[in-house]
Amino acid sequence: MVALGGDTIVATTPLAGGSFSGKIAVIYRGVSEFGHKALQAQNAGAVACVIVNNVPGGPVGMAAGTEGPSVTSIPVVMISKEDGDLICGQYRAGVAISMTITNWGSGKVNDLGFVPGGLSMWHAFAVPADQLSSGTPNAYKAVDGAFVANYGSASGAGVSLSSEMKFTPTGGSATSLHTSTVTLGAFAVADSIIAMFDTLSTATNVYSIAATTTGRFDQTYTINATTDDYLGNNVATNTFYATDSLYSKGRYDFTNKKPYCTLYSGRATAAEFIWGNMYYVNSGGAAVSNVQYSLSSNSSTPHALLDGYNNLYLYKWVDDGDNVMQNGELTMVGFCTRNYDASSSSVDTSGAILSATAWKPVGPGALKGDPVKLESNTWYLLALDVPSSYYVGCDGVLNQYPRLYGRRYTKTGESAHNAALDADAYLEYSNINITGDSSVIVGNPTDNNIIMPYIAENLIFSVDSFNYDNTKGMIPSISMIVNKNPAVIDHSHDGVKNINKTAVNATVFPNPSKDYITVSLELEKTAPVVTYTIIDGLARFVTKETSNNVKSEKHVINTSKLPAGNYDLIINANGEAAVTKFTVVK
Repeated sequence: MVALGGDTIVATTPLAGGSFSGKIAVIYRGVSEFGHKALQAQNAGAVACVIVNNVPGGPVGMAAGTEGPSVTSIPVVMISKEDGDLICGQYRAGVAISMTITNWGSGKVNDLGFVPGGLSMWHAFAVPADQLSSGTPNAYKAVDGAFVANYGSASGAGVSLSSEMKFTPTGGSATSLHTSTVTLGAFAVADSIIAMFDTLSTATNVYSIAATTTGRFDQTYTINATTDDYLGNNVATNTFYATDSLYSKGRYDFTNKKPYCTLYSGRATAAEFIWGNMYYVNSGGAAVSNVQYSLSSNSSTPHALLDGYNNLYLYKWVDDGDNVMQNGELTMVGFCTRNYDASSSSVDTSGAILSATAWKPVGPGALKGDPVKLESNTWYLLALDVPSSYYVGCDGVLNQYPRLYGRRYTKTGESAHNAALDADAYLEYSNINITGDSSVIVGNPTDNNIIMPYIAENLIFSVDSFNYDNTKGMIPSISMIVNKNPAVIDHSHDGVKNINKTAVNATVFPNPSKDYITVSLELEKTAPVVTYTIIDGLARFVTKETSNNVKSEKHVINTSKLPAGNYDLIINANGEAAVTKFTVVK
């Protein structure tokens, strides 16, 4: 049986002793610490405590807090808000709810199996085939390995993990590309999970792949042991694709031509933020044609109420050689303003898959009408400016963490757990998110970007189950379609004076600045609302200001509290946008 306890009650009033006797306590995440909730359930006689996430999405890591160590006699687990709402809805309707929580595993004496989401994947779910036709950069190398669990009650013996990579060209037959084996030997039951990656100098689990045509890669992992009483969890396959023109970090629905969004995630503080995926381009020349994504307001309100638009950005990453993304290493090279139509309920409503096609170049020499071209041998951050109180559609299933772990700790010829970052050529970024709000950004501007969302510990320095749990499925469903034959724009007839003229024309002075900047803005027609958004050198949202009923103005922005560095100023008005750069000096 289940008994329901609200977080507000638990946070302020202790549960009466025996009030949950023999029942499983279901309590929503919220005001009080996880450990406090669990202790209240234990003291009330509950046999287990289930905490329901209070924001959309799956479970998150639960810190014990100050009272957690006192929870000694009951299990504590978290479930998603979606599942919890269904359970609690039935409970409140008077339906008797039964819930079973079993011990680890399936009750077998000998049982090894994969941890859900524990396979080492590839760089992305899909990249154009021409990216794999010549050479293999480090970003595209496969890294065999997986997180394997001992679900049984006895230690495993003769344990190994084998992998086979196959490629099936479109319309053709599968061909085996590579095999590898990681040998463990004994698997002590006391250590329930082991990351099986080969760290020896003779390792064969880091290797190149190639494709000259579109098709599908299938990487099949098999766990082998002397004795295993349950083989149903010993084989698993990771699949990714060589496409015609698609980059997608998360899974993609090729039939309906859109990314899968099975999870929506946002900032718990409801603050505006920027989130996106890192893509590596091996062979340049193509131009950004269409970016697909999804936003949810957790309601049926049309997106048009978000000031009528949303910005997307493309950043080029030029590393200084240490493989760590630092302030100033990102440069915006393209942007797109996606305007929303309140009358188009079938397209622009919350949760719809949206397309952003009007991409414009940014930077020296960028001319109006030019395509946003991708360069060879370059990392790019494709990012979405997520408005306050909105959520980003995510893959919800795939987990890049095992791959990142493997790349960090399996460099051929390097001892495991080497902390010398400047010597680690296999360090890789999956997606970027900043956990702090704007006040944290201003106060601590030189922090490196956290590699994955909602992690207090940077993967570079810490690898643990909290990181793994919080990254499963957290791949933003932001896919990119490229045009491999972009048109060449002839500007010879434009004239110098009109070559860069747009509907939003702005200059910034003084630049560099110290305490303030003045934006001199000229519009073709009066705008009901003008927004001025500042983004820092790590692609982090800093601040946003607005003006009303503007055709021409000089808008002053205080920069005295901004750290020294380079910034992008994005000005949105009348469905158009312009990007200008400025520098703050101290």
